[in-house]
Parts: sequence; structure tokens; C-alpha cells
Amino acid sequence: MANDLFPNLLFPTCAECAGIDMHVPEMLWDIEDECGFDVLKPFLLEYAGRELRVTPKDAHDYSDDPVAVVKRHLSFALGQRLKITVPQGPASREARLRWTIHQALRQGQSLNTISKRTG
Repeated sequence: MANDLFPNLLFPTCAECAGIDMHVPEMLWDIEDECGFDVLKPFLLEYAGRELRVTPKDAHDYSDDPVAVVKRHLSFALGQRLKITVPQGPASREARLRWTIHQALRQGQSLNTISKRTG
């Protein structure tokens, strides 16, 4: 799994992003619905903003690796060879920063504490 570039920021689900008025591409909603957030998060940490190639043979990779799970889902869903740039969605710094600030304010943390935590 790729390193988390923002380890001090929380990672929201697609629904949590929508709850704070952040747009999430439909593709990421589908992946989260079909594969779960536990698969989407490591997948986005590795591929958000990068190119991903999916081939029909990916439909037959039954490993538990998050990337393999997502490729298998996309292969079955689309049934063809494709090359896509994975949207950042909840993995973007903006989404993570907004979610972290939102949660901290709900917990009653001071703006000083929040600014120190979020850099």
C-alpha cells in the first residue's frame, strides 16, 4: 500500500463527503458500495490521481488485495479493457481537511487545536 501523504487528516467515506457537500464521482460510490470502504481507502491511497489499466483477465484475480478487488469489480462492471485516471474523491487533501475540521468542530475542539492538528 502507498504511503499516506496526510497521516494527520481523517479519511471520509463517500457518504461522509456528501454530508459536507463534497462531490464524489459516481465510480467511487460504486466501488465503495460493491467492495466496501475497507477496500476503497487503500485503493485510493495507492491510485488516486493516477492511471489504472483494467483488462478482462483482472476478472479472474481473486486475491484479497484492494487493487485486485477493485480491478475485478471494474472488469465485471464494464466487461472490457480500459485505462482510466482514478479520481481523488475522499483521498484528496481538500476532502480530508474538510472532514477533519468538521469532525473536530463537532467534538468541540478549539480553532487553535484544529489549526495545529491540520497544519
